[in-house]
Amino acid sequence: MRTADDSVQFLLTGMFATVAVAKTVGFMALETISGIIIMANPTATSVPPIKLTPITHTTRRGIATASFCLGLWGIPVFWWYPFGITIASIGTTLAVISIFMGWRAGKDGEHLAWLGLFFGIVGINLAVGAYRFAQFALDGIPPPFPLPI
Repeated sequence: MRTADDSVQFLLTGMFATVAVAKTVGFMALETISGIIIMANPTATSVPPIKLTPITHTTRRGIATASFCLGLWGIPVFWWYPFGITIASIGTTLAVISIFMGWRAGKDGEHLAWLGLFFGIVGINLAVGAYRFAQFALDGIPPPFPLPI
């Protein structure tokens, strides 16, 4: 006789009768045979894979495309010191994430993340170079107009 979560089976082995009680706990089935608890089904159910939808692919392509756009935008605004280097750094970070995760952009799977990485590194180097040039070239020069005190 079998109920929802208990079942009793009588097994005859030779001349001795052994009582086996099976009970389901979570995803494991435990059996008690002659007072010893054993696991009847040691294989656990597998975790279902992540469902890939068109929205998932669009988001991944968007991250790869954003790395390209931010890296490219970091080049023309490199002279805005905190903004240009920040935009190029975010583009470089997104590009590295996209490359390591294998995300491509475009309908044919173009590697826009590699271009985003290149443009981001160029933008960072230009921003740091302009800042360092301003430090070395303009160090010690008095302002061209008197400062109001």
